[in-house]
Amino acid sequence: MQGKHWNDEEVQRKMNTNAPRNTSVSVSPSGDIEEGSSVTLTCSSDANPPVHNYTWYRRKNESESTWIRQRQTYSITNVSTEHSGLYFCKAENKHGASQSNTTFLDVFYFPRMTSASLTPSGDLQEGDSVTLTCSNDDNPPVHNYTWYRKTGDETALLGTGRMPNLTLNLVPGVDGLYHCDAQNKVGSKNSTAIRILMPGLKTEKYEAPALQQCCQRNHHWFTAGCPAWSC
Repeated sequence: MQGKHWNDEEVQRKMNTNAPRNTSVSVSPSGDIEEGSSVTLTCSSDANPPVHNYTWYRRKNESESTWIRQRQTYSITNVSTEHSGLYFCKAENKHGASQSNTTFLDVFYFPRMTSASLTPSGDLQEGDSVTLTCSNDDNPPVHNYTWYRKTGDETALLGTGRMPNLTLNLVPGVDGLYHCDAQNKVGSKNSTAIRILMPGLKTEKYEAPALQQCCQRNHHWFTAGCPAWSC
């Protein structure tokens, strides 16, 4: 009877063999993936006998994918925006193969190429109204813009909010250097500046490379050692 029981289990085991199924991708750590961090993608599948080969791919478009590697996990250190994209894996055993759904790797980064612009441009007269606009490249989107005006040694905060625009009426006393700070959940970045001069309402773009370099060294956050317009 004991031998028959063993044979029944062996038959049952063979009947339960199957090609990989329920193949899926998990991402660790979960949550936001920020530029410069590390991430691991893991391919999982139900299979009997066990999966003997895992293959990773990156989807380029609807009909084309790029082979990455053969291993159950795919780890990326020092993640960059170039790693953003759709990934999937394939699991194989001797009975067949199964492919996972695509997983989107979304890499977050602080605002870049932040700049200030003024419209309209050209000949401006006292009493005209102009709009300063803060522009940048970001992911996730900027949730707060802050505008400043520097006159002499003083820097004044003009406004802060979700909108990137600042409207000015060109009246005496409007002179100064105007710049914006764009902030998302990863960090912030200062723009170049626009100089407005009276009389004649001359405007010009003003570069502040020392400030940009200082803020880069301090992870793009203003610190006691990196005040506005001075490192």
